[in-house]
Amino acid sequence: MILCYLYCLCNDIEFVLYDSNHSFSKTHDFLDFFEPFCATDNHSFNKKYNRRDFFGEMGWRSMFKDLITNTTSKDEYPLKRMRLRLVGDFYKKIYGFDYFTYELFSLARNRDWENSYFYNENICIDGDLQDACKKIIDKIWKYKPDVHAKVETYKEAISMPDKYLGLHIRGGDKVMEYDIQDVSKYMSLLEQHSSLREAFVLTDDYGIILKLRNDYPRWEFHTLCDELERGYYHDVFMANTDIESIANRHIKLFASMDILSKSQIFVGTFSSNPGMYLGMRMDKEKTFGVDFEKWRIW
Repeated sequence: MILCYLYCLCNDIEFVLYDSNHSFSKTHDFLDFFEPFCATDNHSFNKKYNRRDFFGEMGWRSMFKDLITNTTSKDEYPLKRMRLRLVGDFYKKIYGFDYFTYELFSLARNRDWENSYFYNENICIDGDLQDACKKIIDKIWKYKPDVHAKVETYKEAISMPDKYLGLHIRGGDKVMEYDIQDVSKYMSLLEQHSSLREAFVLTDDYGIILKLRNDYPRWEFHTLCDELERGYYHDVFMANTDIESIANRHIKLFASMDILSKSQIFVGTFSSNPGMYLGMRMDKEKTFGVDFEKWRIW
């Protein structure tokens, strides 16, 4: 969303948010947690046609599965593409807008941007891609009052010193996207860049906390990860968890991200959403990846 917002800003396109998917909370998604920062459009056609990929409700996973199992002829996809284009053009004409997300998504994630310069007086952008994204985050990362109170409650539950380090060590179904790195690789980077020996750890597997405490007894590790958590598997979680619990888990994640953003040094994976996001939110010289030497669009 941050990159798409920046793309629209750079190309004089109004950014409009569709926020009624109800995946993470009771009424909206983003706006149940954050203050509004732009116009919204919650027409029902968005759920079916306003997707990140061209194929709309079918999606690339379904397309790939159908091709493998031969349940749909490959020749049918150009027809589906044509139908979606025609229906999409109809909605654009009726409701007066120019683009669906899938038409701009790949452009907004263009890695050529990593070497570009950005300037915008309205929100004080004057720098590279990470600098530009940081200004956008400052604009949009504003909690609703009730969410702010819950986030602060989580943050106050653990007593962090004025100076500490930050870690994000991924687990669960993320192994399917990228190889899980050994904790020693994370710790080696921290020890290279700081003499501090106290850290906050964002993880979905409490077993990682136990390993850190066992392997590095001279360190002190803090976390909001529950002792019963043993990895996050998205499909299982979404199928077996009620909306209120999902919302609370997101609020705990927001609190963790706030804590990490204040760390002296952060080490994680730039190929994960938390690592990519913190590479935007924090000063770039404070963030390090165990997967890539430099922050990148992922």
